Amino acid sequence: MFMASLPVGDVIRLRREQKGLSQVALADASGLSSQYISLVELGRNPSLDTLSSIAASLGCKVSDLVLDAEARLIRQEHSNARDD
Repeated sequence: MFMASLPVGDVIRLRREQKGLSQVALADASGLSSQYISLVELGRNPSLDTLSSIAASLGCKVSDLVLDAEARLIRQEHSNARDD
């Protein structure tokens, strides 16, 4: 059975855009490079420390990002099951 990874990068991108932040601004606020923020948004799995820095810069908790990502994954799986 295929197990998809949590789309945390999608949630980070959405929250960043909702706050009106560029990748550069988020990178500066979180102490990361804009290239790394881009990689995370494209699907690279960040470490817990990195995720914590990003969450703090977005004004939320790591659990908020993970729970949002989990909800997106569940919706996607349900949508895929209906399409089969």
